[in-house]
Amino acid sequence: MHIAKAEILVLDIPMHDSLIVSFWKIDRLKPIIIKITDELWNVGYGESILLPYPMTPFEYFDTWLTTLKNFIVPAIVWKEIVLSDSIYTTIENFINLYGDVYGFEMTKSGIQNAFIHLITQRFNISIYNLFETKNGIIHVWASIGIPQNMDDYLGKINSFIEKWVQRIKLKIAHWNDILLISEVRKKFPNVELTIDANCDYDLKSFLNIVPYIDTSNICMVEQPFAHDNFGANIELKKVMKTPLCLDESIRSIQDVENYRTNNGCDIVNIKIGRVWWAYSAYKINKYCEAHSIWTWVWWLLETDLWRSFNIAIAGMSNCKYDSDFSAWDEYYTGHIMKDPYRIDQWRIQIDFSQKWIGFEIDEEKLEEYTFNKFIYE
Repeated sequence: MHIAKAEILVLDIPMHDSLIVSFWKIDRLKPIIIKITDELWNVGYGESILLPYPMTPFEYFDTWLTTLKNFIVPAIVWKEIVLSDSIYTTIENFINLYGDVYGFEMTKSGIQNAFIHLITQRFNISIYNLFETKNGIIHVWASIGIPQNMDDYLGKINSFIEKWVQRIKLKIAHWNDILLISEVRKKFPNVELTIDANCDYDLKSFLNIVPYIDTSNICMVEQPFAHDNFGANIELKKVMKTPLCLDESIRSIQDVENYRTNNGCDIVNIKIGRVWWAYSAYKINKYCEAHSIWTWVWWLLETDLWRSFNIAIAGMSNCKYDSDFSAWDEYYTGHIMKDPYRIDQWRIQIDFSQKWIGFEIDEEKLEEYTFNKFIYE
């Protein structure tokens, strides 16, 4: 098997509204789409998760594009990929082509998911079978950025609740936490709330608000500390009653194991790009299931192409919590898939009869949003 052609497509998709968290604001989406074609003219698509700032070591737009152009994509074109009877072994054989490129997991995720799309066609298998997707209905919640205007913010939460949202996730920061939670709780005393700190605190500052969190009926606290602050999470777990969910701290099965053996987390948020790609997310979910750690899946400003993989992982049996899939048109003005997934009463229904990744690329829309292209053949 060979990759006869590879294309890097840089897109520019405007957003309806800005998304603000503790340390950045984004108002346009500029994803990198990878398109690979094999010698039999099967075509696979993947997406490299795009962030405006380097939240993970070394990675943001400029480094992603450079690494793809100069190292990863040239390593795969017209190189022999050994086809095995096992689809998983074939996937590993593909990864070995650029195994000397250290790190850059989020960058690699696009080309690896493109290969999954391609290989499901070669093996005539759906992504739902590949990842043991069991749940036909995925319940979702709504995530809301830090408010610029409290009245508008509370109105947005109310509109979500009126649309059958069962749980709301609030983004907090050290300069906007207790007041924000109290205003929301005052207006909506019964709604299920999760809070996400996006690595904005040190241990001392977060311990100051733990008593308030523990008495505010919060479902879980997500990622209060920097991704590598292992000790702070361990210490927080000793005093906080509210369940602790880790996000940026989890990039591999080894990370989950380290926290599990040290009683450092209760729940894992799986972002496919952050843990390398969909196959790694699948393996982490299986590990968590074996050790009674519940999981859920979050989107990371992806297009609806990437969310096709998210949906397959979120349908695994161990994803016990509602997943965070805002409707595509909640933030963005366009999409690149034909008949993209729909959220009905904040549920996504999986159509298990669909082939391969479950959705089809809209080539015209893809071309419309592409502003730069690099081709290798």
